Amino acid sequence: MLARCLTEWFWAQRFQENDTVYRPITRFVAYQGTDGPDCGGQAAVPENAFYCPIGHFIAYDAVWLKAMYDQLGDGAVYVVIPHELGHAVQAQVLDNFSFNVQRELQADCYAGAALGGLIQAGVLRAEQGDEEELLINLQAAGDPTDVW
Repeated sequence: MLARCLTEWFWAQRFQENDTVYRPITRFVAYQGTDGPDCGGQAAVPENAFYCPIGHFIAYDAVWLKAMYDQLGDGAVYVVIPHELGHAVQAQVLDNFSFNVQRELQADCYAGAALGGLIQAGVLRAEQGDEEELLINLQAAGDPTDVW
């Protein structure tokens, strides 16, 4: 998937600029419904995507992501996949959060940084309406958060 390759390229460049090495994910697993891989004994959830630090992989419900793509545009892929790769970056840099909402918001921030960086590098081209599309996709794919 292009979103994965481009996002991992972006993070490899950022890590290299800081004299460190980005560790690519080991697997990128498409699943359907409840047929996904487990993560530390936790079953895959339908209509979701997740990063699993045990095994350093990303899994996603392919039917759900395709439906989002079909209904909301290509922004779905460029919100979900870079967000999950943001969790992989967190695992390599810092994973010391008091609340899950902090982890999720930082992964969103990392996804935005990667997307913006790819556009700035000329690897992706922003189209008219992309900002609104990305916000709609972000809202549709958003995780439930902890109560503050």
